[in-house]
Amino acid sequence: MALVEMVRCPNCGAPAERHHLPLAGQVKTECEVCDYLLILDTKTGQVIEFHAPGTDAEYLYMRRKRLFVKVMDAIAHKVLSH
Repeated sequence: MALVEMVRCPNCGAPAERHHLPLAGQVKTECEVCDYLLILDTKTGQVIEFHAPGTDAEYLYMRRKRLFVKVMDAIAHKVLSH
């Protein structure tokens, strides 16, 4: 039985899936946002397949900008509520 857990993509930071495949003896991490893929052998730790393309600069810029706005909104809300 495969176990799927949600993790952050090590390439772009977006939500990604990590599939634990005990019958195949593999762990597969994949991200739909940046097309990251890593498949590891669970017995030896060897990389079976790896693909980590560059991420789009515009996407990363907008993602950081949204995070900054969220942080600033949270700080403003905290200051105004006191």
